[in-house]
Amino acid sequence: MDDITAEPDRMAYFQEQLPSLLLNRAVVEPVLENMAKGRPWPDLRDPGLFVHEILLYLDPGRRFSLRIYLHPANTHTVIHDHTSWGISGCPAGRLSVISYRLEGRTGNSRVVLTPNAPVVLTPGSVAVTRPWDRGIHQTGSPDDGPSVMISVYGRPGRRLYVNTYDL
Repeated sequence: MDDITAEPDRMAYFQEQLPSLLLNRAVVEPVLENMAKGRPWPDLRDPGLFVHEILLYLDPGRRFSLRIYLHPANTHTVIHDHTSWGISGCPAGRLSVISYRLEGRTGNSRVVLTPNAPVVLTPGSVAVTRPWDRGIHQTGSPDDGPSVMISVYGRPGRRLYVNTYDL
């Protein structure tokens, strides 16, 4: 990553590379096995922003992070934005991504959101999340099975929180 200095170039790199990581059973299965057996890594005691979020790697220069999310059957995260770009996909099963268009602001911290058609990802396919208002979305399991999502996020913006939305 030392040779990739621009954020758009980092995003493009991970958009190209994450699909092969998702399909690499020799990499993904030991991570899931460690989690199932309660091994020290990844640390399940330190949840991230979301209940089922686990940090796998944080670049020492904070240029990117790698995280895994577990979605129970037929559930989605709260609708939210991000302060950086993200590339997300699933190593097995299916992953639902529902993005929202911000149609306007009505004052008092209220906005008007319109959902786009859900996109269902299969193993090895990825979705791109844009920062701020262009990346409002939710992810989860589209059916009766749980889903696993692996995501790479870029350097966070200056805001130290994500906005959440309630339709």
